[in-house]
Amino acid sequence: MQKQQVRMAGGLLREFVRTDLLKEFFSRDWGNHFSNHGPIKGVKFINVKSPSFLEEVADRVKQIRNRIVDTKDDPRYQEARVVLPRSHEAHSLWPDVELMRFLASGAILTGQ
Repeated sequence: MQKQQVRMAGGLLREFVRTDLLKEFFSRDWGNHFSNHGPIKGVKFINVKSPSFLEEVADRVKQIRNRIVDTKDDPRYQEARVVLPRSHEAHSLWPDVELMRFLASGAILTGQ
């Protein structure tokens, strides 16, 4: 079910966000934030050259959301580490927040 949700979310990104602008977003200097050596553990790293690039972006957004929201009280996520306020990971989330703003803006502007 989760893979199907990620494919659907990737399809939504394909429909509502320009891929060229999204790749441009990732070409900015984010250091190693979106790489597999980034500061946020347990989330998908982004490879803009991957054929499943949009699905990787959708998966990362979903994984971060789950680490913030779902791990709080749900026993299904007992193994997952929660992102705690004032933690190193919480302070390191700003590039992902910018990514989510970018995606939301793209969806809003496309819907106009």
